[in-house]
Amino acid sequence: MYTKAEVFSSSDNKTVEVGAFYSRFHEMNITDTAEVIALSDDHAGVPHVRFSLVSSLGPRVVDCGTKTLAVETFLQNYSPCEEKVVRPTNVTHLKSHI
Repeated sequence: MYTKAEVFSSSDNKTVEVGAFYSRFHEMNITDTAEVIALSDDHAGVPHVRFSLVSSLGPRVVDCGTKTLAVETFLQNYSPCEEKVVRPTNVTHLKSHI
């Protein structure tokens, strides 16, 4: 049902890679950091990206979870992180804020 890949390149030469980190910034200083978990095509052939998302406001986590978006939509909203992100798993990260 799904075709899996490690790297996907879009028509405008942007690349999504499994294990890579991407981010986006919202108003009011909220930052979303996404770690790509998997790339796959659905039954209609549309490429999707599955990612672990951590939303934070400064040092505090406001939300986290696993999300799925079409690759084109993901690339319109997220940019590759400039620096190497070393982030513990969501569970460990959340425990540090409880």
